[in-house]
Amino acid sequence: MSIFAREEMRACLSFLGNLRPEPSARIGIVLCFVSLLASGCGPTLWDARIEAGMGAYRQGRYAEAEKSWRAALEEAETSGRRDARRLARSLNNLGWLYGQQGRLDEAEEFLTRARAVADPALSTTDRPGLAAILDNLGRLYHLQRRYAEAEPLLNRALEMREKMVSFLRKLEGFDHSAAVSETLLHLAELYYDQRRHDEAEPLVLRSLKIRESALGADHPRVAENLHALGHVRERQGKLAEAETLFARSLAINEKALGPEHAQVAHDLHGLAAIYAARGERERAEASYRRALAIFEKTRGPEHHDVADTLEHLARLLRDSGREAEADSFDVRAKAIRAKRTP
Repeated sequence: MSIFAREEMRACLSFLGNLRPEPSARIGIVLCFVSLLASGCGPTLWDARIEAGMGAYRQGRYAEAEKSWRAALEEAETSGRRDARRLARSLNNLGWLYGQQGRLDEAEEFLTRARAVADPALSTTDRPGLAAILDNLGRLYHLQRRYAEAEPLLNRALEMREKMVSFLRKLEGFDHSAAVSETLLHLAELYYDQRRHDEAEPLVLRSLKIRESALGADHPRVAENLHALGHVRERQGKLAEAETLFARSLAINEKALGPEHAQVAHDLHGLAAIYAARGERERAEASYRRALAIFEKTRGPEHHDVADTLEHLARLLRDSGREAEADSFDVRAKAIRAKRTP
């Protein structure tokens, strides 16, 4: 190995050693490392911009995350190497960010481009990158209610991730199943929204078992599964069990993420639905209003989560005979939906 190659490897090790990924991210980092060594390229300005964007995103600084990832995309597009892995990752990150912000048309544009780059170009060691793109695109189609298009993408992502987990278990002796748990949950959520509850439940439970084993019982990723299972139990008419699951998820998220995080709002929304189903209108209204305030602050006033909460709140108020208030919320919700309808 040349002196230059040794320096590149040392730089790779230093860069990756400074990361503190969750178990679900380790699979990508390990294979990214393999890819870096195979291509002979070490960490670059592109790597720094990707990591800066991730740091900003985790702290809720979405404008900064977008700026960093836009710069990374420009770097990937103008680089002499035109590295397919870096270009696909840059496009995927931006598509994922736009989806989280409710900017669905932009999300689809970037994720579709990411898939076009990744599908024919990425090598075996980069398959986790393609699986992540397929997972994100499947989630986007789910959000757009394009269920028939979403399901095969999520199934393909799940198959790819399961194969890579098996490969890494043999290679490292370490279980990377946390990546699989994400796609299991996303597929379960798709089935849930199609009222395929019997198919959703085992996927949620399998994902929950993986995450509790890998992350511990009080991790926000575990809370995601508790929340999803709460919805399944609600549809099954098991309201007391659903309330317990939503409340447990809320407690985890408030402690880990803070009282004004979007995941907290989702838990409040779930609890409000339970209270409304039991006729506890005051508790339901208080929970919906708190969820609405959080969504407006974290997602923006025209996000689909805001529209959804407005619609539920309007229905609750109308059931209480407060027609004028209900109408005002319905008008707002319809205006948001209209802007999001092609």
